[in-house]
Amino acid sequence: MKMLSRNEIDTKKWDFTVQKQELNPFLYSQYLDATTSKSWNALVWEDYECILPFYTQKKWHCIPYGYMPPLLQQIDTTKLTEKQKKEASLFFKKNFLRLDINTST
Repeated sequence: MKMLSRNEIDTKKWDFTVQKQELNPFLYSQYLDATTSKSWNALVWEDYECILPFYTQKKWHCIPYGYMPPLLQQIDTTKLTEKQKKEASLFFKKNFLRLDINTST
């Protein structure tokens, strides 16, 4: 697993994964770009085998806060294995004081 910022993400691979896995259409890169001013990040496994986007901000200019991209109700995590879910959970615990993400599982 690696964390990629928006400018590191291969949009063709990203969008292909969204289409191939029949994920929520709001996960397409164009939508995420439009709602976050291209400031979203993602956890990516292997060569875009699994993806998990998130949006970050800092409260009071110093407290890292992770949350879902605007207008997205939940992120589909059914394609992630238990190991991948644990990796994601550990990543978020290490890097954010607060996390506000609704998942499908």
